[in-house]
Amino acid sequence: MKGCKSIELPTICIPLIGAKYHGGVRIIFKIANHLTSIGLKVILLCPRGAWSPIYKINSGIEVVLLDARNIFHYLLLLWSYFSTRKHSVFILSHWLTGFIYSLSPGVKRKNSIYFVQDSEEVFFKKSTLIGRLLRFFVFWGYRHSSNNFIVTTIYGERKLRVIVKNLSVCIHRVILGVDKQVFYPDSSAPKKNVVLFFPRRGWFKDFELLKNVFNCLYFSESLNCYEFWFVSQETDLFSSFETFDRVKFFSIKSDDELRTIYNSAKLLIHTSKYEGVCLPILEALSCGTYVIATNSFGPLTYLSRSNSRVVNIRSPEEIANLAISYLQFGEINCKDISDTVKNLSIDNFVVDFSNIILSFAMKFNKVRSS
Repeated sequence: MKGCKSIELPTICIPLIGAKYHGGVRIIFKIANHLTSIGLKVILLCPRGAWSPIYKINSGIEVVLLDARNIFHYLLLLWSYFSTRKHSVFILSHWLTGFIYSLSPGVKRKNSIYFVQDSEEVFFKKSTLIGRLLRFFVFWGYRHSSNNFIVTTIYGERKLRVIVKNLSVCIHRVILGVDKQVFYPDSSAPKKNVVLFFPRRGWFKDFELLKNVFNCLYFSESLNCYEFWFVSQETDLFSSFETFDRVKFFSIKSDDELRTIYNSAKLLIHTSKYEGVCLPILEALSCGTYVIATNSFGPLTYLSRSNSRVVNIRSPEEIANLAISYLQFGEINCKDISDTVKNLSIDNFVVDFSNIILSFAMKFNKVRSS
């Protein structure tokens, strides 16, 4: 890889919508760090007001903070920036950046790679006019911003192929993993009587089902010695549970804090209608925490009978009954649960992802030079 430094490869530009505590941001930063370590120049773009990272980035990464008054102003600044960087390679990782890139004058689909962490169209309901309009923007970005995609799940790849309807599009599937140095079973911290939830806003997260499951569990006499922990950056959601005792709320400030929470819980319950990889589920398993989850498609890549139960019927009573049964009679073996995802490493993911980018950059350079 040292030879890469003697070749003038294109700059890799990664536009962000924000850089705060978020699993997706963590992944982008790890990718950017690795790309610089193999000799590529990387630029991160972000609104100045949304730049508040807690993850480390290499000193070789250039950070360009755009002074935007609001999201619309930022997108306008991005539109202009895209058109001035025609000899750079862009990694697009959000439908807004993909849509704006496709509209910028002079940009080419072959100059970009779209990193689809989730099938983003599911964020918006078909049944509403605004939902259909936003889905149109998402689809437009998929179809017109790039010829090259990286997805993280089998389901995501299948959905994307249906949407782009173009056999000439190149789709790489690279299965996402977790940082094994951060998320692991801690034998010095035995499991507590804790059930864990990750409430999130959005129709596809099904917050109502989560609340109903919690109510069933909270008022179950068999779990009256259990605490219920809620982890979310959307702290306004906590108000739905503030009248209950045996409840704790966490707004995470570090991955180490998150690992401690996973290791404390005997069970994670997840109620989404759709997820991509879903880092909370994957990280919980890596820490040896059993999972009961509704069928949200993406996590089926790594969920199995030995580490979880997947529920196809969205019934709070059924989910609660499964949870109670597991907590009363299930055998909790943290190492066995963790071992089911031991091959899903963030390091392997970053290396595979970066190799795709490096190969793409070298081909881009040859085309430019010819």
